[in-house]
Amino acid sequence: MSAARLALIDDQEDVRKALAEMLGVFGYKVDTYPNADAFLGGEARPACVISDVRMPGLDGIGLVRKLAVSPLNAPVILISGHADVPMAVEALKAGAFDFIEKPVDDVKLVASINRAL
Repeated sequence: MSAARLALIDDQEDVRKALAEMLGVFGYKVDTYPNADAFLGGEARPACVISDVRMPGLDGIGLVRKLAVSPLNAPVILISGHADVPMAVEALKAGAFDFIEKPVDDVKLVASINRAL
């Protein structure tokens, strides 16, 4: 069985690198993107998408809405360092699979990815 391919979208390079390295240790194949537009402009077909909420250009909730009407049927886990309850509710109503606050707890993120897959 091959490892699941994930798309990781975050405008902070250090966050992308750290999360990609951690997820790689857990056996996932991770493609990273600096923003939602870069992800949408590619040919990626990930099994799951992990995206920051607040980014320049299309934000994470907008990405969830866009993917909901696209042929890519991948669950989206949103992460945010500036989360509040209304934001989390909006994300889940938009169709996000999960919403996790930064700093991201490795165990919570991996458990969420496993449930999503």
